[in-house]
Amino acid sequence: MNSIRPSDKFIRKIFSKKQEVIDFFKKTFPPALVEQIDWDNITIGEENFVGLKWDESRTDQLYRLPLKTGSEIYIYTTPLYS
Repeated sequence: MNSIRPSDKFIRKIFSKKQEVIDFFKKTFPPALVEQIDWDNITIGEENFVGLKWDESRTDQLYRLPLKTGSEIYIYTTPLYS
């Protein structure tokens, strides 16, 4: 199992803040998509969970972006290991 590097911890910390995620996505996504997202209701998923053997694990970060049409987009990020 790879250990999490300090840079990965930094990225996880930044991308766990809702306003930072919103700012990043607004600057990254095409303008037509930015207009369709209901930014007030995005959610950041839980990244820690307990497995079947009662061991704690971490997942990629998951973001739920609801659209004004009622649909949803799910995006996840993962730290890069070398």
